[in-house]
Amino acid sequence: MDELGTKAYYKISEVAELLGVNTSLLRYWEKEFPQISPLKTASKRRVYNAKDIQLLRNIQYLVKVEKHTLAGAKKILNSKKTKIDSQLETTQLINKMRLIVKKLEILRDNLHNINNV
Repeated sequence: MDELGTKAYYKISEVAELLGVNTSLLRYWEKEFPQISPLKTASKRRVYNAKDIQLLRNIQYLVKVEKHTLAGAKKILNSKKTKIDSQLETTQLINKMRLIVKKLEILRDNLHNINNV
């Protein structure tokens, strides 16, 4: 699961897979960052909306890429978000463009193989 689909809510396991982290890390971040507020089903299972997932991506970017401590990430998230949102959007666009280039290369190779048959 690379990008969010059309669903309104995602299970914790889906979000963990999307971000490439363990579900326990998501639960830990939920305790550390009160801004993360997944809904809980009647059976007490967490379900995340797009806003929650974007916030988790921001936290992951700050902690894993920018190497901030959790305290530092909290300060940044509590301040103006424009810089981190802009950096994250740029990173996501670059990743999408790389994926498109790979798909185009595969198509080119397939067309080349068809023409050589």
